Amino acid sequence: MQEGCQVMSTVCPKESRVTKDKVLIVDDDPAVLLSIEALISDHCAVTLAPSIAAAHAALQNDAFDVVVTDFDLPDASGIDLINSMRAEYPCTVGILLTGHSHHPEILKIQPDGLRYRVVHKPFKPESFFARIQQCIKIAKLQQSRSRLKSERGT
Repeated sequence: MQEGCQVMSTVCPKESRVTKDKVLIVDDDPAVLLSIEALISDHCAVTLAPSIAAAHAALQNDAFDVVVTDFDLPDASGIDLINSMRAEYPCTVGILLTGHSHHPEILKIQPDGLRYRVVHKPFKPESFFARIQQCIKIAKLQQSRSRLKSERGT
């Protein structure tokens, strides 16, 4: 199992609607949204959200393999989004983007590699894309495990 992504033992809601690798990008900076979209849109379906509220709406309407969220957003923290989605969307992997390497909240979650992937800005596009691919694979494994558990009734 890859470091940084956790296999959950609960059934994944809306998993049957995931047919292509889907990534939700949450950032209040339009330049960041568009640059990440340009980087990954040839390889997966991308949805952009400029706020936590927009991200919650997107999560209610679709299933995502990966959610990439900025740490510092006007309406809440990206950590809050990842924490809230873990209960409702346990097969979705969260990646937290931050330019605040030494922020106490970031330092506190760094050791919790099973729940978070932290990417520090600025990042190299190749390594960021590789991180997204890795987390998509983890999400697919979680979905398969959930589906098998559901079929077995456990």
